Amino acid sequence: MRALYVIGSVLAIGLAGCGGASHAFTAIPGGTGGSLPVSSDPTTVTTDKGVVHGTASAQLIKFLGIPYAAPPTGALRFAAPQPRAAWTTTLQANAFGPSCPQGPLTNEDCLYLNVIEPVPSGTALPVYMWIHGGGFAAGSGAANDGSLLAASGVIVVTINYRLGALGYLANAALDDGTGNSGNYGLEDQQAAMRWIRTNIVAFGGDVNNVTIGGGSAGAMSVCNHLASPGAAGLFKRGIVESGPCAFNWQTQATAKATGARIAAQAGCTGTNAAVVACLRSASVASLAAAGRAQPSSSLFPSYGGADMPSEPRTAIGKYPLLLGGNELEVGAFVRAPGPATETDYEAALTTVYGSSEPWVLNEYPASNYTAAYGYTNYGLALAQAETDYSPVPGDEEIEFCYDVTTWSLAQTANGAPVFAYEFNDPASSSFTGAPGPEHGAELPYLFGPGVTLTGAPGPPLSPASQTLSNTMIQYWSNFIKTGNPNGSGLPNWPAYSGPATAMQLIPGAVSTGKDTSAEHHCAFWDSLGFALSKNRQP
Repeated sequence: MRALYVIGSVLAIGLAGCGGASHAFTAIPGGTGGSLPVSSDPTTVTTDKGVVHGTASAQLIKFLGIPYAAPPTGALRFAAPQPRAAWTTTLQANAFGPSCPQGPLTNEDCLYLNVIEPVPSGTALPVYMWIHGGGFAAGSGAANDGSLLAASGVIVVTINYRLGALGYLANAALDDGTGNSGNYGLEDQQAAMRWIRTNIVAFGGDVNNVTIGGGSAGAMSVCNHLASPGAAGLFKRGIVESGPCAFNWQTQATAKATGARIAAQAGCTGTNAAVVACLRSASVASLAAAGRAQPSSSLFPSYGGADMPSEPRTAIGKYPLLLGGNELEVGAFVRAPGPATETDYEAALTTVYGSSEPWVLNEYPASNYTAAYGYTNYGLALAQAETDYSPVPGDEEIEFCYDVTTWSLAQTANGAPVFAYEFNDPASSSFTGAPGPEHGAELPYLFGPGVTLTGAPGPPLSPASQTLSNTMIQYWSNFIKTGNPNGSGLPNWPAYSGPATAMQLIPGAVSTGKDTSAEHHCAFWDSLGFALSKNRQP
């Protein structure tokens, strides 16, 4: 089982002075039924809970570390997020708030967001709320700096949300009376959306033009909100990077069974009241340890309760989407040590695909990965097979054939358009001898060079890759603004109408025309009975 960690890129931007920017703000309804005062200082904004003061450069204004909900501690642990208390003095919003508990980090007062505006900001700007990845177990709103997108005329909001057991532990004792338990991280994200609904006009944003987007677990979260009644009316469209909406989630019943095992391992037994009291007083470390004893995908969102009555696949077509993945998604997870011989390769295929191994070996012979490299790259062969489809829970959510299935379901639904893409810059790969990019490889092209999936500092983009980055930022920005990525000077990107209409994001060759379903052998995987287009409980 592999956790789908995406370590985002951080783009350092110097912040000095106020840059002479000005807002033309409009008063909006406040949290108490009044209106929020308008400030002539672009770095000072009055929210429904108090005044915040940010920092400015010549191109951007940043408000960092704004609390959007009460600390989820004590009686609020394993509960829906609640409003934050108002503050009476100006909040200096010049540093990121604490990340939610993960690894050695244990501070549960972590529900903070960040707002990045272009200069001059004006009014009624489109808004993009970015949800970070990290396998629902790691990451923060500080991981992906939205400055590049903000500079294109978009207000970017990045958020923290509860992770791991604290974010997704379901348990019958914690049922809120709706059959729902867990999914607290998703509820946090919706609380951030409601904060935007209440406050973003004061920052120059258009409350009626909000796009939500994310990568990996953040992309999967966007998919969850498509099917969540609590998110209805809070956003207009979505961007889904490497987290296709057609995969199959666990049910509430399955999640609660896992939660019962976690509670027992943490020493929380007895009556429902006793279990709840114990879970809310247990140390973060003990809950994390109990969670690690379960498969990584056990602490993912679940459906069947009030917050997500049905799987995301049932809501495909309800919202315009920009959705796609990377050519070698699973490369980072199988690269090392990887099979070194034909025998190792066959054994690895058997581990993943069981009795289907002979057919998979025939479809993905290692000899196909020899001529271009001067040696047989067994690791690459395995990576390509698992990228196209893997039946392993925890891996399968990012497989490329699920992108193809999502696009197809959107076309069948005959609803809102989906703009499909495949990111395929070979220069972005860290896989030795790999022909394509791995999970998360597109992030530096949208957020700037930073930290890669391997943990090493990301190198500057080559001139060709930088040109692709500029094109992608234009596409993404246009979609956030209008729901259509097309614009002047850009290759035409049609709404999806078949496998050859997915935009290939390749340096010097941005175009459609490649059959992505055939490229990733999707008909083969379907022929084996893995049923990509049907519901299947992991």
